[in-house]
Amino acid sequence: MRKIFTSVLVLFPLLAWGQTVGYNWNETTKTLQLGGVDRTRNKSITLPDGATIVLSGENLLDFSAIDSCGFYCEGDLTIQGTGSLKITSNDDAISATGNVTIKDCELSIQTIDAEGIQIDGNLTISNAKVDLDTPEESLYPGGTLTIENNSVVTITSDKDGIDSASDVYISDSEVTITSKSDACINGNVTAKNSTLVLNALGDNNQYDACFDASYGETYSFENCELTLVASNGGSIFSPKYESMMTKAAQLNFPEGVTMENTLCRVEEASSNSYYTAVIGAYTLDENLDITDNLIITEGSTLTIPKGITLTNSGTLANAGTIVIQQGGVMEGEENGEIIRDSATGIEDIEGAKVYAQEGTVYVQTPSRMKVAIVSISGATVARAEQEGLQSYSLPKGIYIICIGEQTFKVRN
Repeated sequence: MRKIFTSVLVLFPLLAWGQTVGYNWNETTKTLQLGGVDRTRNKSITLPDGATIVLSGENLLDFSAIDSCGFYCEGDLTIQGTGSLKITSNDDAISATGNVTIKDCELSIQTIDAEGIQIDGNLTISNAKVDLDTPEESLYPGGTLTIENNSVVTITSDKDGIDSASDVYISDSEVTITSKSDACINGNVTAKNSTLVLNALGDNNQYDACFDASYGETYSFENCELTLVASNGGSIFSPKYESMMTKAAQLNFPEGVTMENTLCRVEEASSNSYYTAVIGAYTLDENLDITDNLIITEGSTLTIPKGITLTNSGTLANAGTIVIQQGGVMEGEENGEIIRDSATGIEDIEGAKVYAQEGTVYVQTPSRMKVAIVSISGATVARAEQEGLQSYSLPKGIYIICIGEQTFKVRN
């Protein structure tokens, strides 16, 4: 819902700065300071291009009694500070004709009959905590959306959680979206080093999905943890026939989807698919309890480090490698290639010998035996079936060597 406003700057009734609560508007720097404001507004707050809102303390503004947006900026707007701002609005909470940046602060938005943040330009959320609860699209940028730098974004929407006309970039952040209809995210997505939890509740519309892929969007995930839930006729990628999985142990991603070093949990009730998949080299950083299907895709490696427990009470389909480092624990069904790092150093084990010298790892076996070399990050870097002495040129680092049933470490 795009709107054009022509109103002039309208602020609060005069309240001296320096009292317990108040505001201060600096015309020269175009800066509005809010410190402990708590009041109901009967007019929008309109700001000029290049304005900055600086927050301190807790601020609450209620615009629910008016039919126009809460904050409107005639250009670019920055919201920042050490404080928080809660906006209740009948219309859009924040609207702007330019770019909007939200950083280093907390922002909570609840709207009654409109979008949460609707702007014509780019939207950037950096090192901020943002919560939105809206009946329309929660984040509705006309340009790109960037969520970065340890931001935590939580969205509950009756329609699209994120509806971007361009690209969505998520890095080093946590994003949780519940969409009661339409898609959690509409737009191209590139995510790195982030956690995404997407709940598509659906209402039997073909576009009800975690990701709206109906226009050929592309998706790239690297070093991410995904939890994707679809129910009530919804799907992971729309249209619904573009399901992620066709068989119990086979992933089938739509064209344009790439995943690298990512853990992907999927609960797609509409097709009775429940599983957790490892794509690439992924290392658990917390305990993981699997109750349905655990899939290690071909060529992938799941590493369980010291102090971490993987409990598998479901079905394991291991087409890759599971590396259990010393102090790590795996409980439940086991199959496929599992490497246990139980050695504490370089040893001569039953005639097999491993040592490193000048960038080369040497492995000697007394008979023909299978050898696997895995980096400390969990990636399998070499496989062979050898007898006698064999050399492997590898970058400097710590490696886990598996010879038959024996494993131990070597530093190159």
